[in-house]
Amino acid sequence: MRVQKSVQDQQCIIKSKDKTQNRKRSSTGLDNVVGGNSSCHNLMTSSNHHDPLAHIIRLSNNLKVPRPPKRHLSDMIHIEHHENGGGYALHSYVDELAHLTNDELTMLARKYFKILFAERRKRGIHVPFSHYCIGVVHGAARRMPELLSYLSSVYPNLNVSTNPLEQKNATETLPLSQYVKNVQKTYSNGIYRFGPLHALSIVGVKGEERGFFDNNLIEMIERDPFLRLVTPWGVLSSLSGMDPRESNDGPILWSRHGEQTIPLFSTTMRGRRRIIDSCITDVVIGRRTLSGRQIAIHDRTPCHADHADDGLARHATAAVGLLKAVYPHRSGEKSELPYSSRPPHPDVTSIESNSSINPYAYKLNQPARIVKDVVAFDPRHYVDLIERLRLDIMEPPASQCGSFWADDGELNQLHSEGFRYVRLPLRDNDIYFIPRNVVHQFKSVSAVSSIAWHVRLKNYYDNLQRDDAGGMPRK
Repeated sequence: MRVQKSVQDQQCIIKSKDKTQNRKRSSTGLDNVVGGNSSCHNLMTSSNHHDPLAHIIRLSNNLKVPRPPKRHLSDMIHIEHHENGGGYALHSYVDELAHLTNDELTMLARKYFKILFAERRKRGIHVPFSHYCIGVVHGAARRMPELLSYLSSVYPNLNVSTNPLEQKNATETLPLSQYVKNVQKTYSNGIYRFGPLHALSIVGVKGEERGFFDNNLIEMIERDPFLRLVTPWGVLSSLSGMDPRESNDGPILWSRHGEQTIPLFSTTMRGRRRIIDSCITDVVIGRRTLSGRQIAIHDRTPCHADHADDGLARHATAAVGLLKAVYPHRSGEKSELPYSSRPPHPDVTSIESNSSINPYAYKLNQPARIVKDVVAFDPRHYVDLIERLRLDIMEPPASQCGSFWADDGELNQLHSEGFRYVRLPLRDNDIYFIPRNVVHQFKSVSAVSSIAWHVRLKNYYDNLQRDDAGGMPRK
């Protein structure tokens, strides 16, 4: 009996130790972060079970984020290994960066891009490739205004192009103020039933382009410590110091309505009851009659890769974008420019005007609306995917892949053939970075405005001859 009691006591002690260790791990929240002095190879071989959604929920549950003890900057860069696709993604969260100084933010941003855009060569692979399919900084664009409302107040008479929802090939021109009114009039629960806003250049127009030069909007972009480094004229660009008006790589702005269906029948209970009453004389009511017909409106950009220049000089390049959800103007708001996912804060003006203050310091990030679903393939498969998907890389992104769409079945088939990919949701106020040679596709889950551009990174052009014109294979 004494022996049994002693064994039971030892088991209880072991269980209590395990519980205390688990509590310590959960309280620190550092199980899945990058090691401070580890190399890029060590980053790939470490624990990579980061869950972005769980991370966002955990941060939002804390009403206040106290200043944590000083950690290595690499601890704020998280690696996600997509279990279904086998690819890797890089994540950072602005709430973890709120306590950093401006100098520390700049160091972190440089380290982030060094990890994300670093390339290597491997025998049997035709192009240099990054370890990661995509990088996302969650909540970084939350201080920017809702873009459609901002544009309509600044450029109300600007002529913009759109098309009816059910007719993609038809083009309609109307003033921007009228377009925004139609969007706000038809907006409901995350989508609007009006045509998309076609691309507008924000660095001036050339040829048949539509757009404007907005220095204020460019300054908003450059206030972000990540975005300012990778603008077409940024520090990490091979065209550093260029006048934004001379940029051929953007930025451009556009808006999408989100995927939806348009019913061809009444959606009210009275209308549904009328259909049932009209069929009550039949012995069996047909399912086709009761279900009603509807038109599916897809909002997708099929598989494509980002390229710069045209003709024989065309080559792959990196892409940068920021996402802002579309929200209608709410009655009772003091400001004429509603801010998506951004409640009023007394120190907003002083923080934005003072460049020495951390731009992420004034507000906690809240879980935001999902606006995009992205699938990004591993860059080492660039040449093979061009042949497999029959990509025409000389075409614009929307028409490189024709009508092919990589749904769950296609993704499973591609993965069984050895193609790695990452699939993840992008939320309101997220900014994303895609290395070169990454074939990717986007789906607009809800109404969203986007600003995106290409960046010709210096490390892509330092060894231009060895990399064969930016990664393009010889044929």
